[in-house]
Amino acid sequence: MTKPAEEMASGAQDESPPMTVAKVRSSFNRTVRNELTVTWFGRPLANLITPFFYNREWTANQVSALRIVIAAVGICLLAIPGYAWGIFGAVIFYTVFVLDCVDGNIARLRNQVSFYGKFIDGLADFIFVLAAPTAAGIALWLQDAQSPFLIIGALCTIVSTTSQMVRSRLSFTREWMVNQSGPIEEAKIDRAQKVRNVQRVVASIYVNGTFFAPLLLVIPDGGRVWYLTSLVFVQLIPELIWLAAIIFEA
Repeated sequence: MTKPAEEMASGAQDESPPMTVAKVRSSFNRTVRNELTVTWFGRPLANLITPFFYNREWTANQVSALRIVIAAVGICLLAIPGYAWGIFGAVIFYTVFVLDCVDGNIARLRNQVSFYGKFIDGLADFIFVLAAPTAAGIALWLQDAQSPFLIIGALCTIVSTTSQMVRSRLSFTREWMVNQSGPIEEAKIDRAQKVRNVQRVVASIYVNGTFFAPLLLVIPDGGRVWYLTSLVFVQLIPELIWLAAIIFEA
């Protein structure tokens, strides 16, 4: 008669207490430095909603998959002419940004960091940033036949995608070469240092610029125009410089 009660008591003791915002905040490695957009926007909001997902047994990969779906919806909405759809697109971008910090929190709290997790997380990171310029250009073309902005949007997407591809290729090739012939010589690393400094500067412009650019979508009567114009300076030109620097380093 007492065994079920004992088992219930044991089960109650084995149940872990629910995740709280305080526990999420205390789990951070304070020595790791993040972009200001993550430190002051993404992470504070993510800390508030991480317990919701964690306590419902969501995994980091499931949150990443959710980000992919939401980002795809945002791209479709951004391609629809109309002021309201542009605002929805901007809201979705920042939602995906915050969820990026959420899946990082869950991966750390559950110790679920994996190669596949890194892959799907990176994939989710770039869907909106790479496709949104073309989507915004399509909306302007459908609305007012503004082909120059469609071209600008397409160029941003093409150049950014190419730059991402070349960066990945360099990373894979470097890893393969190191496995084949050992560590890279210090002299060669020193030769690449200056060009890597250039990459860091343009990466900062790109990351922070593409974060703030969607705010321009809320401007009435021309939000997408302002958005695409800003991307020329914070995405297209920096990505071209980054691409050239990567090829030079390679």
